[in-house]
Amino acid sequence: MRKNLGNMVAQLAALTASKLGDDHHATLLAPKAKLLRDLGLTALNISLDTFRKERFERITRRDDFDNVIAGLEAALAVGFPSLKLNVS
Repeated sequence: MRKNLGNMVAQLAALTASKLGDDHHATLLAPKAKLLRDLGLTALNISLDTFRKERFERITRRDDFDNVIAGLEAALAVGFPSLKLNVS
C-alpha cells in the first residue's frame, strides 16, 4: 500500500461520480479499510491465492494469510458496496 494512498483516494473520489476501486492482496488492508471507505473508495478486488493457510504460505513464500483474512473481514465490516474475491 502506498504511503499517500488515502490522499490519492480522496482526490480521485472528488473527481469521479462513478465507482472507485482498488486491487489488493489485502495484507495491509485491515487497519486502513474504514479510512479508505470513508474517503470514497467503493470497490475492492482482493486476491487470495488459496483458503488453506499452509498452501498460501507455500505459494506466496510469506506468512501473511491471517493478515489477508483480517483485511477481507475488515472490508466486509465497513460495508464496501462492491467486493470481489479472487481465489485460485
